[in-house]
Amino acid sequence: MKQHYTLAIIAAFVFGLSACQKSGPGSRLDGGLTVSKNNLLGKWKEVKLHTVQTVNGVVTDETLTSTPTTTAPYLNAYDSIEFTQDNKATIYAAASIDPRSGVAIPYWIAASNYTYILSGSDLILTSENTQTGALVMTITKLDSNNLTLHYTQKSGDIDIVIDNYYTRN
Repeated sequence: MKQHYTLAIIAAFVFGLSACQKSGPGSRLDGGLTVSKNNLLGKWKEVKLHTVQTVNGVVTDETLTSTPTTTAPYLNAYDSIEFTQDNKATIYAAASIDPRSGVAIPYWIAASNYTYILSGSDLILTSENTQTGALVMTITKLDSNNLTLHYTQKSGDIDIVIDNYYTRN
């Protein structure tokens, strides 16, 4: 009986490990497209940004959407990410909003340039502008019209979790 119990535990452990493996190259996300460069190419408009930050046990949970509001910041047409065939990615972010119209002032649009590599469902972005390390985001959703990127960072007493939601432009 003890041997059967031990074998059952070992089988459950091995099964659990196999279920936790990272997605391999060309992996398919649930209900979506295969994670590949061809399915990522093009410009994606950011429609939602969800950030949860924990500093010394204090949690800040913030969601920005593309719905204009007079009481909080929001995303606009300039917030996007673009992937090209030559493994370049550009993240566009509105750096300043005209308070009268709520529209980004075109000459204040920030563009951050990266090279990218896909490793399973991980998107590895290396900045071309600074000497910072690579930024690793996990593609949690990819279909013909939607892309979701998930990022986590822990540094001492600071935990940051960011989910970026995009639609194909």
